[in-house]
Amino acid sequence: IATSGVLGGIVGALDLTLPFLLYAVLLLAALGLVWSLYEPPQATAARPRMSGRYLTTLAHTAQCLRQQAHLRYMLLYSALMPLAISIVGVVFLQPHARALGLPIAAMGFLVLGLHGVRSLGAAAAYRLASRCGETTWLRLVPGIVFLAMLGLGLVPTVWGLGFLAIVG
Repeated sequence: IATSGVLGGIVGALDLTLPFLLYAVLLLAALGLVWSLYEPPQATAARPRMSGRYLTTLAHTAQCLRQQAHLRYMLLYSALMPLAISIVGVVFLQPHARALGLPIAAMGFLVLGLHGVRSLGAAAAYRLASRCGETTWLRLVPGIVFLAMLGLGLVPTVWGLGFLAIVG
């Protein structure tokens, strides 16, 4: 990710549409890879063996969500929180950084630094959740994201972009 961020910034400085086209080609290749994956067999006495196809796994997941309503909310939370955070980083990073005078070629290095800080946060998340309690931590995360976004808006400098590292 770090290398692609730096290369994306450099390629974007040459032609701003080229990183998007390259990303689309890579996504298409990844899609072919994902559809060819198989789940390893995990038969136990309590659970019958399922087919290893990805679509079968998705169908089984949908059936579980219909049978156990409380799983829907957990899945929705675990999908929407990272999505909302990522959208902010993807949609607002470049225009905000450009408005602050950061050249496009430097965006990759900015993303590299943000990913480094995010990696450290991910490594510490388990300890923080253990210390606070998982339920408390899940309730604190949206508030932390809100404060980081507020900081991003109130500190209109290149250093204020550091709040994006907290956000996601």
